[in-house]
Amino acid sequence: MRFLLEKLTNYRIGWHYPEKCPIPFLTFDDGPLPNTWSILEILDQLGLKAIFFMVAQNMLQYPEIVKAAASAGHCLASHGYNHIIMKNLPLKEFQRQVFASFAVIRHMVGNQPCLFRPPKGQINPIQATWLISQNIRIVFWSHQLDASSHSLIEPVPSVGSASPIILLHDYEDINDIRSILETFC
Repeated sequence: MRFLLEKLTNYRIGWHYPEKCPIPFLTFDDGPLPNTWSILEILDQLGLKAIFFMVAQNMLQYPEIVKAAASAGHCLASHGYNHIIMKNLPLKEFQRQVFASFAVIRHMVGNQPCLFRPPKGQINPIQATWLISQNIRIVFWSHQLDASSHSLIEPVPSVGSASPIILLHDYEDINDIRSILETFC
């Protein structure tokens, strides 16, 4: 799928963004959730920043967490309005999802988001092309937490020398998250 998107759009999808950065990018999906408070605390203790790909409906439910994440210097990005699989949506509905989620972020923290991660990483070439035309960066991941072994799954072989992009979720066990952050970062 990545190859197809890159071929059709002539655009390097988030695996190589940004190039040759010496530190991993930490990303959290599906929040904010009550567990996000603990994640923010751990990140603060370790002096780390993250990109939170937030679901707009959750943002509306937990606005105080959104504001805390933004004021702590974390990047807030879109993970859609209501975390549905988007690859089969008509383009107009996909656009509505993206614009609505961006509007919530803008309203809550005053920043114009420019990063988007589709739920489950599923997006079609037409949607990707539209995002690119809007200067919205699509960000996937190179590593993710393996719940069964409580460790990171090995990176995608084609990542090469690009900075790792670690996918974690706000709902994951906080001890697993702490362990990953302490050892990998």
